[in-house]
Amino acid sequence: MKTQHSNYGFFEHLKIKLLADFKNNHTNNVDLLRYPNGFKHSIQRKIKLVILSFMPRFLFRFLLHYKSFNTLFLSPVYKFKKSLDVLYNRLDDSESKNLMVDVLAFRILGPSKIKLQYNNDFYSKSLHEVAQLNSRGNLNFKSLKEFGYDLSVNYDSKWIYDTFVYKHYEFNDFVVNEGDVVLDLGAWQGDTALFFSSKTGLSGKVYSFEIIPDNITNFKLNIQKNKPNSDNIHLIQQPVWSAPNKTVYTYNNGFGSKVTFQRPPHSFIELKTISIDDFVAKNKIERIDFIKMDIEGAEKEALIGAKNTILLLKPKLAISIYHSMTDFATIHELIHEINPNHKFYMNHCAMNHEETILFVSFTDQRCDQ
Repeated sequence: MKTQHSNYGFFEHLKIKLLADFKNNHTNNVDLLRYPNGFKHSIQRKIKLVILSFMPRFLFRFLLHYKSFNTLFLSPVYKFKKSLDVLYNRLDDSESKNLMVDVLAFRILGPSKIKLQYNNDFYSKSLHEVAQLNSRGNLNFKSLKEFGYDLSVNYDSKWIYDTFVYKHYEFNDFVVNEGDVVLDLGAWQGDTALFFSSKTGLSGKVYSFEIIPDNITNFKLNIQKNKPNSDNIHLIQQPVWSAPNKTVYTYNNGFGSKVTFQRPPHSFIELKTISIDDFVAKNKIERIDFIKMDIEGAEKEALIGAKNTILLLKPKLAISIYHSMTDFATIHELIHEINPNHKFYMNHCAMNHEETILFVSFTDQRCDQ
């Protein structure tokens, strides 16, 4: 059920959403392309859902007034209530506020109760169209011409949909234009690099950062396939951090690959970090128009290392905040500390709790929230 209560504070809005939806029983609300074996609930949530199935609405409403109940039942969200309320008030439009409440309600109750905006007829229809794309060559490259791109890519249907059809790194005025310079942090296998490249044209540049060897191999294959249109893409094989030249380690863990300062006990890769400020200074880059970050929980450290770039060049930001509730609750605080003259918006491109993006633009007017 869609709620329109942006005049409330965050927690009041969240309680209204939970009360409206806690008796739902959605049966077709799991993206099987992402979770082919179904969405796995934690033991805590399973217990929570059983209790809710027997709880009358008046009792749920009554219990939501008590801190002890909220601390236990509304985890992991309630722990960050104060900072989430600040983020809610900083969001610049009611659509972002409604979406924030929906996403966090999902984190509390899961897919059987909360249906997010991403799960709609357009998704089903477009995903079917993507799946029908003609494949060419032995590597299963798919032409994207019917979607308006002079590109051929080797990605599964869901990632083609998310990046090139849904365009999850475009939102309202947050678009990459011809001639723009883009930093693409967490480039994976080149999907966002090619998307941004198609927008900037050869007069712009895309600097893509990726460190996982399997991803880099496929990144290079996709970029090579699209030359000369992809000649504006530059790959940097270093992890982005708050400071340069720190020794870190990583290993291939699929989408969840992260860097750590602790040497793993198994096969690993040793790397030296780079910071955005150091990269921009060493390469004498005079403009950055757009920074995208999806780097598995390292976004906060990367933002610390981009402080001067953000202050001086004022790029638009698209920052993933879904990797942990701590990120969701605190990344906006860091951006506000770096430059309080901002506007915040939120978008989300998944049927589950993943892929929440905080979009940020900088203005001449201070946000005093």
